[in-house]
Amino acid sequence: MPGLDWNNIVEDMLGFGVSILMTLMLISLAVWFACSAMVHLTKMGRRIQRPNHNALLRENERLRNSLTDARQENDYLRKLYRDPPPLAEDRTRNAVWPLQATEEELVEFRSAG
Repeated sequence: MPGLDWNNIVEDMLGFGVSILMTLMLISLAVWFACSAMVHLTKMGRRIQRPNHNALLRENERLRNSLTDARQENDYLRKLYRDPPPLAEDRTRNAVWPLQATEEELVEFRSAG
């Protein structure tokens, strides 16, 4: 039965080749998984250690500009309300607050409106 010996030899060789291929696939899969995990960890570590510096600078500049605008508006309003114009000369203020106007100014305001 020389045919059976060749058949057994071929089957043994194929089985041995399949086992080598499966071993190589498992090793390569393990290496790929380890490398991808290392890449992910290094990227995450970089993000934690050093945040986006440019975004922080832009946000800082925006907040500075906002604070400057608020200070200018605050100074303007303080100047406006600390030094109010006299009642007799300011007819627009009397139009807004008619209760503070004199009787003559109220009559004049009613006749104009």
